[in-house]
Amino acid sequence: MADLEQRAEILDPKVIESLKELGGEDDPELFDELVDLFCEDSPQRIQKMVEALDAGDWMRVEGMAHALRSSSANLGAMRLSALCRDIEAQAKTGSHVEAAEMVRRAPSEYQRVADALRRA
Repeated sequence: MADLEQRAEILDPKVIESLKELGGEDDPELFDELVDLFCEDSPQRIQKMVEALDAGDWMRVEGMAHALRSSSANLGAMRLSALCRDIEAQAKTGSHVEAAEMVRRAPSEYQRVADALRRA
């Protein structure tokens, strides 16, 4: 039960259920394919966001956060999506110390999401 509760905190169960139903009988592997794409793409986006942070390229930080925010929300990773939304906003408004702290949290939050998606 604790595992289910923890996963629900990381992933929106309604989004996960909708995605699993999306492929239907025609494409029952669709959910797994979406998870695989997300798990292949997201670490690269996070790495690019960290590199942009290290280079002081706040427009690129904002762009990478925006892209990750959208893909996270599409897979029900609402906490990661919210973190990316906040990074995007802080980078845009010039609150760079706050944005930097949040960018540094993104890899561990992504890992929680990836783990939960693999168990979903």
